[in-house]
Amino acid sequence: MNKPFLISIAFLSLACTSLAQTDGQQASNLRESYAETTVHDPSVVYDNAGTYYIFGSHLAVSKTTDLINWTSGVGGGETSACTLFANPSGHQVTYADAYNSNAVTRVKDYQGNEVTFGTYNIHDWQYTGDNIQGNQWAPDVIWNPTMRKWLMYMSVNGSNWCSAIVCLAADQIEGPYIYQGPVVFSGFQGTYIHNGYSASDDWKHTDLAIATGATSLPERYNVSTHWGTYWPNCIDPCVKYDNGKLYLTYGSWSGGIFQIQLDQNTGLRDYTAIYPYEINGEVTTPGAANANCTSDPYFGKKIAGGYYVSGEGPYIEKIGEYYYLFLSYGGLTSTGGYEMRVFRSKSIDGPYDNAIYSSYVKNFGTSGDKRGARILGAMGAWGANNEGELAQGHNSVLVDENGDAFLVYHSRFVDGGEGHQVRVRQLFVNENGYLVASPFRYTGKQTTQKDIESKRLFDETEIAGSYQLIVHPYRLDYEKKQVSEAITVTLTSDGKITGGKTGTWSFTDNSKSYIKLTIGGLNYFGVMIRQNVDKMVNTPAVAISAVCGTNNYQQAMWLYKVENSSDKLTTAYPTSVIKNTNSGWWQNFSQNQYAIELGDQLNFHFYNYSDKANNWHNWCLYGANVAPNDGGYKEYFGIRNDNYNNTAANNTGCTSDFNWDTFKEDMDGSLVDMTVTYSKDGLFTMKSVINTATGKKYNYSFEKTIDGAPSNIFLFFVNEGSYIDGLTLGINSISCDDTLLQNGKTYNMQGQLVDDNYQGIVIQNGKKRISK
Repeated sequence: MNKPFLISIAFLSLACTSLAQTDGQQASNLRESYAETTVHDPSVVYDNAGTYYIFGSHLAVSKTTDLINWTSGVGGGETSACTLFANPSGHQVTYADAYNSNAVTRVKDYQGNEVTFGTYNIHDWQYTGDNIQGNQWAPDVIWNPTMRKWLMYMSVNGSNWCSAIVCLAADQIEGPYIYQGPVVFSGFQGTYIHNGYSASDDWKHTDLAIATGATSLPERYNVSTHWGTYWPNCIDPCVKYDNGKLYLTYGSWSGGIFQIQLDQNTGLRDYTAIYPYEINGEVTTPGAANANCTSDPYFGKKIAGGYYVSGEGPYIEKIGEYYYLFLSYGGLTSTGGYEMRVFRSKSIDGPYDNAIYSSYVKNFGTSGDKRGARILGAMGAWGANNEGELAQGHNSVLVDENGDAFLVYHSRFVDGGEGHQVRVRQLFVNENGYLVASPFRYTGKQTTQKDIESKRLFDETEIAGSYQLIVHPYRLDYEKKQVSEAITVTLTSDGKITGGKTGTWSFTDNSKSYIKLTIGGLNYFGVMIRQNVDKMVNTPAVAISAVCGTNNYQQAMWLYKVENSSDKLTTAYPTSVIKNTNSGWWQNFSQNQYAIELGDQLNFHFYNYSDKANNWHNWCLYGANVAPNDGGYKEYFGIRNDNYNNTAANNTGCTSDFNWDTFKEDMDGSLVDMTVTYSKDGLFTMKSVINTATGKKYNYSFEKTIDGAPSNIFLFFVNEGSYIDGLTLGINSISCDDTLLQNGKTYNMQGQLVDDNYQGIVIQNGKKRISK
């Protein structure tokens, strides 16, 4: 029998004031989740209206407003649903037909004379048998204020260097983009057959004559050996404005990374910008091909690479006083040794610290050449991430209106095969003008470059403590997926470093957030920042990012400790995702997962509701190395409410004083006060006091030593035929407005959400009734 009657405003006021609180307000170590995206070779651009885009290979495009959570699949991708392209008449076309006919028909040649710019079907230029699909690589998008267009520079790759970089223009950043014309070609050596041309005189189907005045194929391009021994593969564009000029930097492995100027009125090449022929920086008469060519009338100025040394995905960004050239060395697969190197210069066209090679060397792997700053590398468990990153690279960089810089790259993972995702890290400049990357992915700006340069964020006592430290060395066995692992060190307030590594540390400027660490005879210069631990909510850390070395190379090192860890709020109110008793096993998880670190304690407070069909139809607490659906999941224990460890399939470690005759009735509607502790020797302990709806009290405990004492454990709840609720009224703020309860949901007198199985006084739609 259900008999409704009105509930008083006084009760509502009391309930809202005393019970309304959210899980996120109570615990600092909840597990965070993000809307991830998969874009290979991500190039970032801001639309000046609040949205960031990344354009990548194979027409992968994603967008975000916070550089954290991404919307994937913008523009339809390399599918029949693609909406990115139109023809010169403005009619939408598929990507396969996007490069058939260029919109620009007249240009100024190398002498400044206006000449006809022919028809360049880029699919015809590809090596015979190659398709557009699968060969649209690494686009870069930029706003051209002269044309008032968004320009996309696309690599259309072809086997045997039969590649080209083209320019497309659009009124809107999401397209449609119209093909303007080619910017630079490669592979015109008269050796390889193209889709639309024979090998003989293939150079005539390029813009070589417009750029240089050539009337025949110059000897230096007529090479019988590999094109890539001497000349670039024309892919991987990076387009930047500098001092009123527009530059294209491009190239991959092969003959090196080159740079030319672009015409701001067309977006195509500025043919009036002339490049002398140089060998090792000295002007000379062109002749046979020479791998030491540093400037060429057609390909422009060489700024990096050469001799078929690895290096691709060039990206240049000015941050502070310097231009920084980013390159990706190695092969892009999970066992290919992919890694980012950074070089700097005072000018956009170089010279960049020892970036050009004068002979072949292997520049990655166990015996790789130490050159450029290795800003980060393959790493194992770090922070709250138990699965390490590797093969990071082909990045871009964004500098915002405040001068803060962000590194955007794709990464593979130790146990993830060839799957990859985009990561964003903040970049900082140390006191010596070298870049350092934030130890954790970007989850919101907590420290700025201006902060570092204007104040000291931490004093000696705040720096002192136990840290996790990881070094990013140059030489790792990438074929075996070798990664750097974190170790524990202690920084003392009097400037000492002890533990896994020993040395000293000191502030280098009392008015700024610069720090020097001396370890193993090496001096690391870095910055001190405050940053949230990746994948954790409200868990700020004292973080240090530093590099050591010379102008020619820089090795990175990171440290972090959770800030004021002894003061962390440690009470959580877990709630099931599904608030009914109908769910099957491994379906109804808690809304959040929780991390507990060695030496920490965490309290849980929640109500348990059951269909009372079986003893195990109540809460279960699980501990694992990662969240339940993450890759590499390893389970440590699964504590059932009924004195049982599901993982061990026995009750080892469980102690309780339950009355089994009334257990199923007692657990429904019971209030659970639970304390979990993870001691530094790896002993995990759970102690619960369970108060039943009829006033009984039970004690339940569990303990287990976790093998290897991992630095943290992820905890989560799961229910079968039951649910838990720690979110009192389901109201996220204090209010006396009874309309908040006019939602059709049912609450008990403690303000907990209940379902139709609940017996007793309940509130529904602002009215009290008895449910039997």
